[in-house]
Amino acid sequence: SCCLVPFVGLPFRLKGSGEWVIDGGFCAFQPRDGEPGVVTVATAPLATADITPSIVMPYLWFLRPPGRRPHRAIFDVGYRDGLTFLSKQGYIPAATRDDLLRREGCDDEAELRRRLGLDSSWVLWAESVLLLVVHLAVLRPLSLAVLYAELWTLFALDVATTLAVAAVLAPLGRTTWAEVGARLQRTPERAR
Repeated sequence: SCCLVPFVGLPFRLKGSGEWVIDGGFCAFQPRDGEPGVVTVATAPLATADITPSIVMPYLWFLRPPGRRPHRAIFDVGYRDGLTFLSKQGYIPAATRDDLLRREGCDDEAELRRRLGLDSSWVLWAESVLLLVVHLAVLRPLSLAVLYAELWTLFALDVATTLAVAAVLAPLGRTTWAEVGARLQRTPERAR
């Protein structure tokens, strides 16, 4: 599925049955690990899937797909990786895999890298530097700001709750913090 709810792909009705459908991110249609007869495929080479790319693709392509030229090469890499998996599992002989790869022009990794535009290491190096800068300059400060905002919000709520409880208990003659704390601990038991 290429659906990113709620950005793209809100629930819709099927034309034939009129049934409402939604992306599997909410429905959890994905197979569980260890189920028999299930082959998992991942787009990232570091994933723990049965079939992963043998050539590292630029991660910026996940945000903005490449042009028309590399698309066929990406398909060829996936085709080659799929046949390699089938060969390792014993579903097809290695000779058949090699013949299919040769026939489709997918047997030369250097040629695939050239067609992808990854024939020089500077592309991956530049992408790595860019991702590091984005991480250090944007993502890390943003995550720290969100964390501190959450902590300050919790602190403010705690202070406001304590002051509200003290204001309620003050007319009753209970003004010491120990008595406020004792009253707060007894309150949930009374609610039950």
